[in-house]
Amino acid sequence: MGPFATDPLSRDRLDRIAAQLSEAYEQKYEAYYQNPREDLVLVLVLTVLDIGCGTGATGKRLLESGKAKWVTGIELVPEQGEIARSVLNEVYIGDINEMTFD
Repeated sequence: MGPFATDPLSRDRLDRIAAQLSEAYEQKYEAYYQNPREDLVLVLVLTVLDIGCGTGATGKRLLESGKAKWVTGIELVPEQGEIARSVLNEVYIGDINEMTFD
């Protein structure tokens, strides 16, 4: 059991910090979501799970280069996830911490 499990003040503080980070995440500038991660493109891969895929730029690059055969993206921001759906094989939109998978 971690140090925050029994300390409600610490848990409350963590919840406030998480809320602030969530707000900051939603305010990121548009280019953040559109830039591919070139460092990942250099690695040979076949199947990719891109958590925080934005518009799918990294997965698209991996697919186009032939380094990935299948890319599944997960994106918190619905507008970015909808764009990613046009370039990735599969995209889930929502908070990964609240998702369940089969």
